[in-house]
Amino acid sequence: MDANEASEERNIEYGQREKFRYILFELAKVDRENDKKIINGLKDLYGTADDRELFRHFYSDIALFVAQYPEHAIKALANLEAIRFSPHFSLGTKKQINKLYDHISLEVARIRYLDEVKKDLKKIDILARKISG
Repeated sequence: MDANEASEERNIEYGQREKFRYILFELAKVDRENDKKIINGLKDLYGTADDRELFRHFYSDIALFVAQYPEHAIKALANLEAIRFSPHFSLGTKKQINKLYDHISLEVARIRYLDEVKKDLKKIDILARKISG
């Protein structure tokens, strides 16, 4: 692979990741009127074509989205749950969407767990201050 091919590959990946991040925010919208738009976006992103490989989302993009916008992530997860069994998706696309659903779920659970640990640490800190007087 020469430098031009590598550069083109990086540009394609960058564009796909930008599209993926856009879809995450679209999934987080409260209204469900954009389902068709999201379904088409996911089909386009995860679908196969002869001249390109399957898109593989980056877990780091999901982790950043959930960490920065936890409430959006919860809404995106609920909306993804509502459309992930759509008959409009091929089996391969459904597999990728299920992975996406799983990765968002995992990251939301991790954030919730960390929030609970923070609350417990605050309680422990308050109790320790009371004890030490």
